[in-house]
Amino acid sequence: MVKPLCEALVKDHDEKLTKNILSAVQKLLNLDEQYKDCFVGYDSISSTIEQVQGFDMIEKLATSHPNNDVYILAQEIMQRYRDSGSSRFAEDSELDIIMPNHN
Repeated sequence: MVKPLCEALVKDHDEKLTKNILSAVQKLLNLDEQYKDCFVGYDSISSTIEQVQGFDMIEKLATSHPNNDVYILAQEIMQRYRDSGSSRFAEDSELDIIMPNHN
């Protein structure tokens, strides 16, 4: 389920569908965080997303998506979940949510 969701992030969809996919990924990550003790002996959702390069796909949306809502949601996901604080995004304390200029 995680891999197809992540792969869908790089497809050319309208903003609404892309936002819905990101929201689904975010909900899975929320569950992962909330029930992390239940995943003992199994790969967490976060590590599965990392394995399928899902965070790389989300990072691309977080740095260059033309729709501000998608851009902000992707940044929020990266800041909160990527590798539980050990990733390059989570380590970057200077990352602010900045609206891209799309003129």
